Amino acid sequence: MQQGGELLPPRRRTKPGKVLGTPGYVPPEAGLSVPDARFDVYGLGATIFRLCTGVMTNPLEPRSMRAARPDLDLPEELESIVARALAVLPEERIGSAEELSRELAGIQTVHVEEVKETLFDGCYELIELLGIGAKAELYRAYHRDARRYVALKILRAEVCDDAEERVRFDREARALGVLRHPSIPRLVECRTGAERRRPFIAMELCPGQIGVTAAFEVARCSP
Repeated sequence: MQQGGELLPPRRRTKPGKVLGTPGYVPPEAGLSVPDARFDVYGLGATIFRLCTGVMTNPLEPRSMRAARPDLDLPEELESIVARALAVLPEERIGSAEELSRELAGIQTVHVEEVKETLFDGCYELIELLGIGAKAELYRAYHRDARRYVALKILRAEVCDDAEERVRFDREARALGVLRHPSIPRLVECRTGAERRRPFIAMELCPGQIGVTAAFEVARCSP
């Protein structure tokens, strides 16, 4: 029974052999064998394939990512890992999501210079623009080294030469470092020195509009 007294619809048993999952992301053996960790590996492989090529893989007509998108510039190691994740025969597939994650991390280590060129400050992946203020931009970002999501506030390029604005931005970072309140995001790290081309403040990522507003407005209480 749900909150408010509403009854849930009656449950029905799954029919034998019926496949549950999004077409294209379930392995060929789905519905024919007991699910195991390799089901997840196939789904992750299909996700990577689509992210890189824009099209779905087809187990009846397997092809490489380069064959699907000849213009792609992909590391050979990534092509090999995705092919093994999408192997039609389960015994030829990567054994678990953890193993797949380790192999993908290995690619990032080998091609670290190529990755850093596309990241802000060499480690932040800018995922979503949360808001733009008069002096700064706020992003939902992923710290590749710390492996965590943060709210990343970056001083706008057009005010980076304004010494007063840089001082205010630095004060905001210092305030975040000492303030402790449920409505104020905690400081993760900051780079606000005079030598920085684009000063930034990385904060705890708080859910909802209140968290976004707090990230912008904390400068008001800076000393």
